[in-house]
Amino acid sequence: MADVTIISPNALSARALRALRRLGPRGFIRLCIYNLKLILSGGYRDHRYVYDRSFDQQYGVDTAGTVAVQDLEAPAELREQVHRYEAAEPDFVNFLIDRIGLASRVDYLFIDIGAGKGRVMLLAALAGFRQVIGVEMDSGLARSARDNIERFGRQHHDASFALVEADATSFAFPPVATVLFLNNPFDAELIDKMLEGLERAHAGGTSDVVLLYMHSLHAEVIRARGWEELDRGVFQTRRQFYSILRWLRPDTES
Repeated sequence: MADVTIISPNALSARALRALRRLGPRGFIRLCIYNLKLILSGGYRDHRYVYDRSFDQQYGVDTAGTVAVQDLEAPAELREQVHRYEAAEPDFVNFLIDRIGLASRVDYLFIDIGAGKGRVMLLAALAGFRQVIGVEMDSGLARSARDNIERFGRQHHDASFALVEADATSFAFPPVATVLFLNNPFDAELIDKMLEGLERAHAGGTSDVVLLYMHSLHAEVIRARGWEELDRGVFQTRRQFYSILRWLRPDTES
């Protein structure tokens, strides 16, 4: 039998108020209707990891749940290309990090594209990465991420965090050894454009770049750019599919 998380009335009221402030009255009503439909249809069981608050309770943060696309503060031209925020399952994230088999995680910068409320950033720090960057274009989610990082940092001082509020396709990637994380934040076109910027930033360098792609719907776009697929498969169920890829620099010799 699955564990059931009991939420106190006070905690539930606080979460509802935060959602109301972030989404506004209309967005909050849509969220309530969406969650009710999910419960009545039985779909909640398939996505229960999204609402599991055990990680949040352990570290005193608020990262669980979802935010629908219509409630994201995305530019009009990108609204049809971005996907909803969905909290990542901690065990799945840790599984992917372990699959890379890095000798020393402290030598790599960890970048979470579509960082949402910051859960994966915190998991990266707990996994041993010391430089962690999150890129999130939605200002409401970015505020939540900063708040969670501040709460987490009061007890965990080993990692350095940076939250960049920006469209990932315009983000200036540092040309250093990098582990890049995607939890299906947007469509194939934006992934292609983002990777174009990353490859341009790393052109001529020698730093390693590894991509962890959770729910890897568009892995073929990445492979088409010449990235080597190191691993792909499922974590526990067919819904938890992934790809791990490494950038192979084009041969620049004449």
